[in-house]
Amino acid sequence: MIYVIIMILACCAVYPIRFKNKETYCKKSKFIEKLLLIVSFFIALFPMGLRYGIGTDYFYTYLPHFYGIARGTMEFSEIGFNIINKIIFDLTGDYRVLFFVTSFIFLYFIYKGIYENSNNLFISIMLIFIGQSYFYSMNMVRQAIAISIIFYAFKYMKENKRIKYILCCIIASLIHVSAILMIPFIFIFNFKLDNKKRIILVILLLIFQPVIEIVIKYIIQFTPYAWYYTSQYNTGTSSMVLILTNIIIFMLNIFYYNEETKEDKEFKILTNINFIGMCIILISSSIPLVNRLVRYFTIFQILLIPKIFEKEKNQKLRIILKVVILGILFIAMYYQIMILGGEGVYPYKSIFDI
Repeated sequence: MIYVIIMILACCAVYPIRFKNKETYCKKSKFIEKLLLIVSFFIALFPMGLRYGIGTDYFYTYLPHFYGIARGTMEFSEIGFNIINKIIFDLTGDYRVLFFVTSFIFLYFIYKGIYENSNNLFISIMLIFIGQSYFYSMNMVRQAIAISIIFYAFKYMKENKRIKYILCCIIASLIHVSAILMIPFIFIFNFKLDNKKRIILVILLLIFQPVIEIVIKYIIQFTPYAWYYTSQYNTGTSSMVLILTNIIIFMLNIFYYNEETKEDKEFKILTNINFIGMCIILISSSIPLVNRLVRYFTIFQILLIPKIFEKEKNQKLRIILKVVILGILFIAMYYQIMILGGEGVYPYKSIFDI
């Protein structure tokens, strides 16, 4: 219940400044605008930063590594995250500060990316929660920070500033090496592909998924990641909830990406990102932990979904669309996080409950 309350408060804090690039928005005081955004930021931050034992890797990975890095007996493969641990230990010696700092970094880049790119702050901040990035950031801490940096780098995608985007990927890789995989995508995020071809490709992926699985498994057996196939991380299946919700968003995206909206460069890039993510999801049962790669793409739904709502010109239909889509995502989040216990974040416990 605490997560729902935090979501409501964080969203309501920005409600007066929810619309970007609108006449009413432009007249508002910059001070009030930034103040409300900061209030929303800290409402989201404190429960995340002051958590205790939240996230399946809290005690098994991050706590032992914190002291191991300080003693020089244990470290992560990413030098950037090791440095963060070392600095915090030298300054405070308290592992709890690590979780506050990492939470701050994650939310900083997410909020900054939303502020600079979203056309509706209220919905985008809601999507941090019901899109589940808020929850997986408390579990897969390093990669969540890397994802947030890539999300922030959207401004460089749409401005076609490739060097700055690649630099962001390199910085993110110092926190989690998987961010390196995002570098090549700067050269294809702006590709042109009509809706018919997108749908055909998705259907072909569904049809040939068994063949793709065999090929990928054969290739991976010659890599250092072969052990994942016999590990606990290989469930052999993808979440049906993940697949269904993303198919709904994909089809909705295709419907509104028409001749009238194709000239919107931001919408085109977000559509391409979502399409790539959809393709990866459809073959995700073939590759252990591929859902973690998918999150580099689904994070952009924080910007895409408000864009889709904006494209619906009929006000009544737009309201219905918002209720249905946000309702579906909320139900999916509640089922996966609250009922199934996904990411190990529920029930919530803070450092004050120790």
